[in-house]
Amino acid sequence: MVSLVDEILSGRTEQFRVLIREYNDDLLRIGYQFFHDWDEAQETCQKTWIKVYKSLNSYDRNKPFKQWLLKIHTNGCKTHYRQSLWRKFTRISDEQSLSEISVHEENK
Repeated sequence: MVSLVDEILSGRTEQFRVLIREYNDDLLRIGYQFFHDWDEAQETCQKTWIKVYKSLNSYDRNKPFKQWLLKIHTNGCKTHYRQSLWRKFTRISDEQSLSEISVHEENK
């Protein structure tokens, strides 16, 4: 993989597709384990590939590429999961606030 990474960094960006073909199924499985939803798994994979592409020059060639990739993806899944929980929480809080306002208005 080191030579493939070097090719991509030297300008042969079409080689990035080789990485995607090689590892995307692994990323999808991990994403599905987090979310139990294929759409969420796919979304996190896309975000991971964008981050990997932008960060490829920081990859330490002395370590396995897959380990680096999976760390980025796992961290991305955790972040996405926390953000989705926060969105659900704030939506519930907003709905409760609206219902409290409605009840208060009805009691006037």
